[in-house]
Amino acid sequence: MKRESFKSRLGFILVSAGCAIGIGNVWRFPYVTGQNGGGIFVLFYLIFLVCMGLPVLTMELAVGRASRKSAVMSYKALEKEGSKWHIHGWIAMLGCYMLMMYYTTVSGWMVAYFFKFLKGDFTSGMNTDDTAAAFGNMLADPKQMAFWMIVTVVLGFLVCSRGLQNGLEKISKFMMSALLLLIIVLAVHSITLSGALEGVKFYLVPNLDAVSEIGIKNVITAAMNQAFFTLSLGVAAMEIFGSYMGKDCTLAGEGAKICALDTFVAIMSGLIIFPACFSYGVEVDAGPSLIFITLPNVFVNMQGGRIWGCLFFLFMTFASFSTVIAVFENIMSFAIDMFGWSRNKAALINGVIILIASMPCVLGYNMWSNLHLIGGRDVLDSEDFMVSNLLLPIGSLVYLLFCVTKWGWGFDKYLAEANKGTGLGMSPRFKIYFQFILPMLILVILLVLLAAFLILRFTGVGGLDSASFETQRNAKIRSEMQHALSSVNNLSRLGATSTSSVLARVRQYVHGIEVVNDLNVSMYGEVGRLYDVSTFDNIYAIIDNYDSCLASGQKVNDALSKLTDAINQLNTLTNAVLNNTSATDTTAE
Repeated sequence: MKRESFKSRLGFILVSAGCAIGIGNVWRFPYVTGQNGGGIFVLFYLIFLVCMGLPVLTMELAVGRASRKSAVMSYKALEKEGSKWHIHGWIAMLGCYMLMMYYTTVSGWMVAYFFKFLKGDFTSGMNTDDTAAAFGNMLADPKQMAFWMIVTVVLGFLVCSRGLQNGLEKISKFMMSALLLLIIVLAVHSITLSGALEGVKFYLVPNLDAVSEIGIKNVITAAMNQAFFTLSLGVAAMEIFGSYMGKDCTLAGEGAKICALDTFVAIMSGLIIFPACFSYGVEVDAGPSLIFITLPNVFVNMQGGRIWGCLFFLFMTFASFSTVIAVFENIMSFAIDMFGWSRNKAALINGVIILIASMPCVLGYNMWSNLHLIGGRDVLDSEDFMVSNLLLPIGSLVYLLFCVTKWGWGFDKYLAEANKGTGLGMSPRFKIYFQFILPMLILVILLVLLAAFLILRFTGVGGLDSASFETQRNAKIRSEMQHALSSVNNLSRLGATSTSSVLARVRQYVHGIEVVNDLNVSMYGEVGRLYDVSTFDNIYAIIDNYDSCLASGQKVNDALSKLTDAINQLNTLTNAVLNNTSATDTTAE
């Protein structure tokens, strides 16, 4: 069967950039930039993107273009006889499947929120508690969660079933063009808000005081991590597009364009978020709480907020869905190459596999909310940990070693493939750097991630320094609080047979917040206490009272009402606590 190819060079660049551009560009990059010295962090990020991200990107593309095959078969085509490099191809595909096990759910959240804003579910006057409750209600509803995940998966495989040029390339061209237009419109609107300039300064102006407080070593480490992970290298997600591209242009030149688009979207996302949050006096955070709690709270309080909310979540839908269909294409190409399936058969079978495999993530916030796996993480975070902290860096190291060592494909063959065509070339003088220095840098990232995991495993909060501790501490508190809210919402909808286990989970989540509070005190002393001891004692007493009422069958509704009020009050207190932690942390230091 003749290998498919992209219809145009622009199609290759936009599809590859769409794979790299994802949710992390929006909910992580701006926050990390703002917390790590603004422009200084961006400078280090760009340096590491060129020194680390771009070389490994060209290696994945080179393996794909030289072999014209998908992950496993590409290794087999290029490796020396008797070697086992192709085993990593299977591991890379496992990474793609695992990535889609949770990414399809999160992408579904984006679509859901687009329609929520379109229908007017978010109204003027809502506060952080209201938007947090809306997000919690969605997480607590398995039917709603499953519906949007299914929509994402079905549409994704439907697009890919139409072929490379008529499906993936055509849709990606449209979505990426619309995404770039939307992000410019949103950023311009955000920058023109009253008081927005302070947000721009905090985000991008070099802040030596912040660097001094955090430590230059930690800023450099954060920049290195962000530059390395932003391109999603290591699981053959880019390799497959190398197998579809022509040989008219050098890989470094094409890779630089992909990196530029990825960085543009990441930086522009911050120009949407920080000016808007500063304009409305809202604390900027990271992760799902930023996208689904903080920003909706900003949109509902600005003029024309319903429209701006729709446009933002349309942008997020395109950003996430472009990654989904790119990875689906990799999965389908693997099945076509390995098993000789037709494109439609590969779409159908893999669609069923992904639908089933995505259900644990869907249920992990409601029916299986008591399921905690790696280091106490929930299902989604455990799957993300496996992909981001293990499969991506280890896979990138394998591709690197395969391309530059004599035991693999070899540096000379890689360099010859990378420099075919016109454009930016790679110098043979990089050989020593690629063979010895770059592998060490990737190993440093792996060791940092391992150390962070061990700290998380034994303390419940990750991080290697005070700044990252505080970030992870706040994320841990928000996560436990969100789970507690979801579980309490479930209590009123469940029968007596399920209530006891859910009530136990409410106690567990409250205890999780208490543990973080105690850990903060152990680090900073009494000045670091975020909650009074009596806060938790009172809630435990209310939980015990509800449990007693359940056993006796008396005053159950009154007891549930008191418990719901107590958890909502704890949520209000938590929002106030986290909005004031910057002052607390400064005092503590």
